Amino acid sequence: MIKQLTALFVAFSLTVLIIILLLSCTTSVNAETSIVINGLSWHDSDIDFNEKNYGLGLETDLNEKVFIYGGFFKDSFNETAKYVGTGYKIFTKEEFSFNVVSGITHKNVNWNEEKLFPYILPSVSFYNFNLIVLSEGQYKDYEWPTTLFLQYKIKIPYIEWFNFINSVIIGKEERDVSISIGTI
Repeated sequence: MIKQLTALFVAFSLTVLIIILLLSCTTSVNAETSIVINGLSWHDSDIDFNEKNYGLGLETDLNEKVFIYGGFFKDSFNETAKYVGTGYKIFTKEEFSFNVVSGITHKNVNWNEEKLFPYILPSVSFYNFNLIVLSEGQYKDYEWPTTLFLQYKIKIPYIEWFNFINSVIIGKEERDVSISIGTI
C-alpha cells in the first residue's frame, strides 16, 4: 500500500513539475488552467477491464488553439499510468472543441508488461469534460479494444504568476504582475 501511494505521489509530482516547466516557457497572457479528474472509461470488449480510471492531472491552454497536459490514473489493468502531452483545437465553437492530442504515456499494455508509448489521438471537449478516443490496435501479440476515456475539468482561477516566472527565469521583458481571480 505504501509503495503504491509513493508511486502515485511521485507520478503526480513529476507531472506538476513538467507542466510548471512547460508553462514557464510560454508567453501566454490568458492561460486557462484546469485540474483534471480522470474518471471513467468504456472498452468495446467482453474482457473485464478496469473502467474506473481514477487519477489527477493538469491542463493549461497556451493560446486559443494549443494546450498542454499531464497526469496519472489507474489504467485498464488497474495499474498507475502516467501521461504528458500537448493538444491542438482543430475546431472550436463556444463550449465545444474537436481536438487532436499527442504525447507519451507510461502504462501497462497487458497484465504484466509496462511500456512507454507515444500516441496521437482524437478528443472532444465539451463544457468541463474531455472525451478521448483510443481506437483498437495491437502491440506484439496483445490486441486492445476501442476505448473511450472520460475526464472532468475543474477550472482554477488564473493567476498571472506564469508571466512573472517568464520574466525572472527566462529573462523575457518584465510584464505587469497582477492577480485576477475568476469564477470556476
